[in-house]
Amino acid sequence: MLIRFSALSVNAVIKPDETDPAPYKVLVTLDGEYMTDANKGQDVVIEDDGRSFLVIDEPRLYAIVEAPTFGTYDLKLSSNSDDFDLYAFTFGVYESGI
Repeated sequence: MLIRFSALSVNAVIKPDETDPAPYKVLVTLDGEYMTDANKGQDVVIEDDGRSFLVIDEPRLYAIVEAPTFGTYDLKLSSNSDDFDLYAFTFGVYESGI
């Protein structure tokens, strides 16, 4: 899934499959690059090799982007899991990220 947005922050409501709630990963990139400590939301994990992802382990709102400045960005979320269910995005446009 690719979404172009103009904001400071992005959150998404994602949930695992109810019949098989095993955790799965969703790879996350911003403008074609892996996330960094400077632009990742609190739920993004950065592996030793630099790849950035979310671990989807329960149905909830996941904090994905906390950009240092307001701008227009391309966010890509991808998973090999058939259980990747995304329900809603929220965008923050104020300095507090709200």
